[in-house]
Amino acid sequence: MTDPQLQRRLAAILSADVAGYSRLTSLDETATHHRLNACRGIADAVIEHDRGRIVGTAGDSILAEFHSVHDCVQCAVDIQKAIAEENKKRPVGPLLQFRIGVNLSEVIVEPTSIFGEGVNIAVRIQGLAPPGGISVSAAVRDQLGAGSSSWHFDDMGEQQLKNIPRSVRVYRLRGWGDGEMDGAPLLQAPYPSPERPSIAVLPFASLGSDSAESYFSDGMVEDITTALCRFRWLNVIARNSASAYKGRAADVRQIARELGVRYLVEGSVRRAPGQMRIAAQLIDAASATYLWGEHFDGESSDVFALQDRIAERIVTSIEPRLRTAEIQRARRKPAGNLDAYDYYLRALPHRQAATVEDNAEALRLLRKSLELDPRYAPALATAAMCLSMRRDQGWGALAAAEIEETLRLARAAVKADPDDPVALCLSGHVLATIGGDYEGGLAWIDRALLLNPSFAEGWARSSMVRVYQADYATAIDHAETALKLNALDPHFFLPFFCLGFANLFLERYDEAAIFARRVLKGQILLSTPYRILIVALHRLGRGEEARKTAAEFLGRYPNFRISDWRANTPFTSERQLNLMIESFEAVGLPR
Repeated sequence: MTDPQLQRRLAAILSADVAGYSRLTSLDETATHHRLNACRGIADAVIEHDRGRIVGTAGDSILAEFHSVHDCVQCAVDIQKAIAEENKKRPVGPLLQFRIGVNLSEVIVEPTSIFGEGVNIAVRIQGLAPPGGISVSAAVRDQLGAGSSSWHFDDMGEQQLKNIPRSVRVYRLRGWGDGEMDGAPLLQAPYPSPERPSIAVLPFASLGSDSAESYFSDGMVEDITTALCRFRWLNVIARNSASAYKGRAADVRQIARELGVRYLVEGSVRRAPGQMRIAAQLIDAASATYLWGEHFDGESSDVFALQDRIAERIVTSIEPRLRTAEIQRARRKPAGNLDAYDYYLRALPHRQAATVEDNAEALRLLRKSLELDPRYAPALATAAMCLSMRRDQGWGALAAAEIEETLRLARAAVKADPDDPVALCLSGHVLATIGGDYEGGLAWIDRALLLNPSFAEGWARSSMVRVYQADYATAIDHAETALKLNALDPHFFLPFFCLGFANLFLERYDEAAIFARRVLKGQILLSTPYRILIVALHRLGRGEEARKTAAEFLGRYPNFRISDWRANTPFTSERQLNLMIESFEAVGLPR
């Protein structure tokens, strides 16, 4: 029955909230709160200017009503532009982006608020907008007219919204009158970034009739999308944008064009009694070829634990394949068309090859990258790491000016992007090993792992610095975590160094020798595993084998001198130094 005492009217409803607000708060609660207040002040002023009325401001959300649909949509556009400008003025700290939904419906009006299904629909379609983007209902789009302005509408199809009994057709608003397009990435870089690869995780197919499979597959997609967002070199399309393709058969090239991505992840969920099988594939959309595919099985008794575990395994399998594909793409690009990102990618295999010549070539390419973008944080940090490796591996001492440059590059990387895990991790290692600031270096590395717990090299660098600090239990734990996250990369040797040193100083010489040999059996013959193996064999009383290994080591590193090593090593504990030097001298390495 209709209550005659209730006031009703037709209203255009704007619903907005901050994308990823809980995650941003967990990273820096105080800074995020200050940014929210600044952005809310901007949005409030825009709403008032565009003749709207604010009727709700719970938490990080805003609800407003307008008498005009055009005013409401124009306000949504004005808010997004104003927030984007605010983010440009604040290059350091959390960047807040609003998702905005607009609906047209009759509402129940009270002095300070509005109610009704139309309000709920506005809130739900707001959740379908990408960070920095705007979604509208079909009622809004029809009222404005498909071609009545410079705005354009991408059809997202019929959407089944939570707690709304009927499906609602939703459109994504694009083209804001000045050529700007919505949908900036949630983790956008606060420095002028080269073009980065983009990826979308499509809805996983539920191969069964059980509704629990649908909830599980939706949760799996959300977890994978969130985890991929932690890799700052990737542009990750918001899950709600990709969800428009749920149940729709479309060519992967078409989907990639519509979403503006280079790579797609698709998958499926199948349930059997007590078991679940999850399949996932990584697709290069340009060629429609599969770069990786795998299936995972697990018991369905603890669905959330299974979801977390498999999402982590999928992401840690995808990320290195993406990196390899991007390196190959950069290699195929004509030299005249290379940008800072391409030069950085071309440098990575040379850094991983870990020879004197490759390290020099990596530095050359990184300097090319920095000529094009002097504030490109990963290139700054990787250049610092290459200089550090020259000293650490005995390829040549660093002059005072080179040490100063190495530390300058590391600090510049963190200043350029204090939220980039690669910059934080590599720069933290350099700060500790070259600058001698172990606590400061670990603080940067720990922040990298807070930002991206799936970052294998971050765990390895954390392990190595903790070896230098004689915290062997933590070092072993972090090295094992690194290997679990990146078990198949033949160039990922650092965790074995960490495990070798930690076991060496714990007097587990057999284990130390095993880890050193695992590296030396590969193609990378660095000086570090030789040094670990020499000491381990000597301490085991296998003198002849130790001397033979020392001779092989000198054949590869004829300029090695114990005094040079002592002057440059990051080890500071007298016990560590004495253990190493006594064995070096005993097997005849030159002083």
